[in-house]
Amino acid sequence: MSSESGSRPARIFLVFAHEDQAFRDEINKHLTALQRNETIDNWHEYKIHGGYSPQKVDDEHLNQADIIVLFISQNFIASDYCYGVQMQQALARHNDGEARVIPVLFRPTLWEDLPCAYLLRLPSSQQGQIKAVSQYINREREKVYVEIVEAIQQAIEELPWHNEPQTTTKSSEEAPITTKSSKEAPAQKPASAPGTLHFIYHGHSTYVIDVAWSPDGKCIASGGGDSTVRVWDANTGNTLHTYRGQKGITLSGILFSEIWSIVWSPNSKMLAFAGKMAPQVWKPRNDQKMATNEGHSSLFPVIADMAWSPNGQFIASTNIGSLKDQSLHVWLPSNGWQIAKFNVSSGWTDTSPVGGVSWSPDSKRLACGLHGKVRIYDMHTKQHLHTYRHTSSYAFYSVCWTPDGKRLICAYPREAVAWDITTGNPLYTYNGHDADIRDLAVSPNGRYVASASNDTTVHIWEAVTGQRIFKYEGHKNKVAAVTWSPDSTRIASACQDGTIHVWQAI
Repeated sequence: MSSESGSRPARIFLVFAHEDQAFRDEINKHLTALQRNETIDNWHEYKIHGGYSPQKVDDEHLNQADIIVLFISQNFIASDYCYGVQMQQALARHNDGEARVIPVLFRPTLWEDLPCAYLLRLPSSQQGQIKAVSQYINREREKVYVEIVEAIQQAIEELPWHNEPQTTTKSSEEAPITTKSSKEAPAQKPASAPGTLHFIYHGHSTYVIDVAWSPDGKCIASGGGDSTVRVWDANTGNTLHTYRGQKGITLSGILFSEIWSIVWSPNSKMLAFAGKMAPQVWKPRNDQKMATNEGHSSLFPVIADMAWSPNGQFIASTNIGSLKDQSLHVWLPSNGWQIAKFNVSSGWTDTSPVGGVSWSPDSKRLACGLHGKVRIYDMHTKQHLHTYRHTSSYAFYSVCWTPDGKRLICAYPREAVAWDITTGNPLYTYNGHDADIRDLAVSPNGRYVASASNDTTVHIWEAVTGQRIFKYEGHKNKVAAVTWSPDSTRIASACQDGTIHVWQAI
């Protein structure tokens, strides 16, 4: 894979007790294929040369690893170094978004109260329970090793840098020859004026509810009332992939398979989508369904919003389809398993649904919108941190964290409000629309906010001051969703008439 994408091999570090070395050796054999095609660089004690302390080298390698695999057993727990030093060090890097930790249960032991328990999902039995590697024999154990390697491979693909090409420095002999002076700036394509329409996408048969631009800038995904998710070229509008997994369940004239929310993985390889259905994860390139999250209650869930953590490890989702599910759910994109559930209800009389959700840029906190307030939760401790209150009693169905982590911008029907994260004080209120705001999006460079409204317009305003700088009036119907290109220059806005406009923003 590295030879195709140009990215460096992922650094894998295996943490195990010496008594479990035989199991570790088997895993290494199964990792050989990934080493040979330079997908991984696997570090272990056999690479330590004379004159170096094994413990010192271990610590250095662990601190540089992209993926850390913990082989959990009674021997591991009994080891002061494995349990007390290496696991704590690994989890600290995981929580800071610097590495991915994959715990594997090697021998039966009481693991449920371990600090890494919330990440432990391997190996899994047919019943979805965790069964130790040592409890499998012969061919079944071989299948378990393959499952572990596939989990490592999946984690590699989710690393944010995995698709980024490596930059290489050419020697003077290899450098291309140019006739232009080094002081002469390269010719640039003239910039389009704000509001210039590049093209209109007509791929959907009915209204569009959500749209999302891939982080690599190449594709746009959209979904809505026709129960499909369509991925198309961001420059030409040509449809590349279509997901038709939902047949379109209709009861009493109500469609129970609309797509309400679409989010890309940070590496642009996967999509998560949901609506009047359980959240699903899909790989568009090979049309592979990766996972389904069944954690939300109610026969017909209505997933109002989803957010993929910037470090690629988790997805958060909210359900407005049931008064019994006043919770913020966090789950793994690799298998759909729920790892956290935040109950946001303030009491048995509180029946307000959970609206929008957004991750902090460092993936450590979550913000979710409720009626007249926004709550902040700590992902590591699972504790409620703050509640930002507003005089409005309406629900905040669009919640955005600015890239610098300093402000939270949220929308309720007619207005948007910005809060200072540190003080919790409102900074300003934007009230430029003539009808309800359906969606907000902060530009990746953090300078602007785009708001889509039922008044058929999209407004662009400054994220710091709330001052409007442009109004797009190209739509003829209600605008449901808006998304920025990664370079913060273009916008794709989805309309109730089934079209999506791609236009120049700045």
